[in-house]
Amino acid sequence: MPDALPSPLVRCVPIAASWLIAAAWCLPAGCGEDRAGTLRLTIDTTLAVPGQVDEIRVFVTAARTEDGPLCVPIERSIPLVRQADFPLRVGIEVGAEYRSWLVFRIEGRLGGSPVIFQETRTVWPASGATDVGVQLSAGCYLAACAGGEMCLGSGTCVAVPVPGAFVDETMWDPGVPCDRAAPVLDVAGEVAGDAADASPEIEE
Repeated sequence: MPDALPSPLVRCVPIAASWLIAAAWCLPAGCGEDRAGTLRLTIDTTLAVPGQVDEIRVFVTAARTEDGPLCVPIERSIPLVRQADFPLRVGIEVGAEYRSWLVFRIEGRLGGSPVIFQETRTVWPASGATDVGVQLSAGCYLAACAGGEMCLGSGTCVAVPVPGAFVDETMWDPGVPCDRAAPVLDVAGEVAGDAADASPEIEE
């Protein structure tokens, strides 16, 4: 495997209220506008913060071709402190290698334990940006679905779109995490009003 594979995730984008995510390979020209091939996720829920959910984790992997392989999944943690933290907005931008399709998992946690999740498979936008909404339904809180299933709507268990994508190492390109180009920091402002002035940070 080459040592310098480009990262499929290259975006920095404001989240709701005071949150920013700084994603690997975020060039200055891409930090204030939507570049071609951007997914804009809007994550929302009516679950109580922080009583029912106090953290959102976003997991992402992407495929090199229609049949794979996938880059090694990455995750981002977004702590929640108040109801006004929702809706969360997260940007994911296509890179040079894993351009066929992607799957992301939005997971709500309480005290570090998963209490709700949803997975979505989609394709990268051919141009511009595409908005994708994710609603973590209260009807799926602590749902007891079988392995390989997820809960949707008022409590219906359905198959996840890509079984094994986040746990089966045989589906991944060994040693190629989806943000290989650089480490990533999650950055928070002090108050909601700081969001407009806060700058994404990227470790060198």
